[in-house]
Amino acid sequence: MYFVHSYCVYPAASASWLAATDYGRDRFCSVLADGNLWGCQFHPERSGEQGLKILKNFIGLPSRVKIAV
Repeated sequence: MYFVHSYCVYPAASASWLAATDYGRDRFCSVLADGNLWGCQFHPERSGEQGLKILKNFIGLPSRVKIAV
């Protein structure tokens, strides 16, 4: 995945972590979900075919996941 900056997120609830990335000796949350909030720390639009697949999966989430309103 393509990361362009050094910002990172460490959600307090470990259940929010959907994916982690190891970079050197550091491990940080790169994909998270908390209720109806979903996000990624990297740039899927700049991450080639894998990134495009992630974007397509995000677009399809409402049809696969019941989101509380």
